[in-house]
Amino acid sequence: MSIHSHYALWGSPLAKFILIISFLLLLISYIVRRNKQQRFLMRAHRKSKASERKMQLALTSSNRGIWDYKIDENQLYEDRICKELGYDTLSPPFEAKQHLRLIHPDDFPLLEPQWQNFIMGNIDNIDFSYQMLSKSGKWNWYRDVGRVIERDAQGKPTRVSGIYTNITQSKVSEANAILFGEAFSKINDWVLILDSKGMAVTANSAFLKTFLLDDKSLVPSFKDYLKALGQQQFKKFKRIMSKL
Repeated sequence: MSIHSHYALWGSPLAKFILIISFLLLLISYIVRRNKQQRFLMRAHRKSKASERKMQLALTSSNRGIWDYKIDENQLYEDRICKELGYDTLSPPFEAKQHLRLIHPDDFPLLEPQWQNFIMGNIDNIDFSYQMLSKSGKWNWYRDVGRVIERDAQGKPTRVSGIYTNITQSKVSEANAILFGEAFSKINDWVLILDSKGMAVTANSAFLKTFLLDDKSLVPSFKDYLKALGQQQFKKFKRIMSKL
């Protein structure tokens, strides 16, 4: 009498072999998909970093930078404090008070209420100019423009972001222009500014009053000169100017 035993279908060597092969195929498929996804993420990351570098370069070349403030965490991300203002021992993120305490005392009372209204959600955008103290003791002018970019379920702002621009040079030029204008108008000698074609651009008060021209108009016309100088004197004036 002989006894024959049979493997259960799922316990046979063939079934085990198929199971192992299936597991290996699934593992290989998973590894391939994971590597493909990782390569895709790496390419996307490189493109993102390249785009970020280009944007940062463009902003830096135009005296601009990005600021970003997470309201609930009280974390302010910006480079101007450590890079532009010279506080190189500090690094972002900063607390809001670290930024606010560098603002000029004359500007702070005007800026602070706007900032509070902004982060409380009373206004959606801000645009203001103010001065900040550098480590060297110099006051730098900035213009900040920003908007709310994230809100919670109740509509309260949780994150605001924007761009700052260093406008110190334009403010200096503006102040110099005002001083020059005041000095220019008070010079007793005649001052006449011409363009490359010999046409009048502007003249000071002494020149205009001497030739009985309209003091309200800083750009005398051809007829004004002809009337004030006379035809002979005007021709002489043109000959002199042609030799300059």
